[in-house]
Amino acid sequence: MERTRPPLPPALCGQAAAGMLSHAYILTGGDDAARADAAVWLAAAALCSAQTGRPCGTCRHCRKVFSGNHPDVARVRREKDEKEIRIRAARSLRSDAAVLPNEADGKVYIIEEADTLNIAAQNALLKVLEEPPAAVTFLLSAANPARLLPTVRSRCTQAVLSGSRDRAETDAAAAFFDSFVSGDSVGVVTALFALEKIRREELPALLASMHQTAARLLRESAENGRSDEAERFFRLSGALDRAERFAEANVSTGHIMGLIMAASV
Repeated sequence: MERTRPPLPPALCGQAAAGMLSHAYILTGGDDAARADAAVWLAAAALCSAQTGRPCGTCRHCRKVFSGNHPDVARVRREKDEKEIRIRAARSLRSDAAVLPNEADGKVYIIEEADTLNIAAQNALLKVLEEPPAAVTFLLSAANPARLLPTVRSRCTQAVLSGSRDRAETDAAAAFFDSFVSGDSVGVVTALFALEKIRREELPALLASMHQTAARLLRESAENGRSDEAERFFRLSGALDRAERFAEANVSTGHIMGLIMAASV
């Protein structure tokens, strides 16, 4: 019953195979179906009884996850006819997470359309993300992760699903950071022009990923005493933070890339 591996980052697939998943992921990129498949695949990997090569697809936990009837995999979704996930759902999840699993060694919560969690629900969820119970994995599927609170995003690992178009965008984002680090202004501009062509619905996920990368590079620069480099990443991180908010407010992609360019060259 092993499913085809979804287009997740190779590093994440390696961690899943070795049984070394983090406690929380934001799944973004791709469409709803691709994110749903990725969540199921990661849930199977989290509960799989194999020592390596997870999900094996043959153990009873994998079979139950892939068939959609594992008692230790729970789904959180919007109520019918509601536009957002309300606080009662987050509180229910938080209470249930403290209960021991039924069959497996752990539990998995798949939050569908996590970007529809209202602010109260996100704050309630934040408490369990900050102090997660042992062997509990949270998988947040979000088409627009910028709608999630920064505090929620900071406690999750973002996993961007890739595809033929996504790969081009990922390469352009990597070229941007390579040029930024080396001080290649022409390369920065070229990469941003390439990113300007991104589809509107994919922009929030790309910006969130870039912001996460800039924040990591800022932290590493500061820890290694590279103050000048840290200052540059600080400015870039601030610009990307504003860019995420602008994307949520439907500011044009060209204006957003211009904002990033102003902080980069």
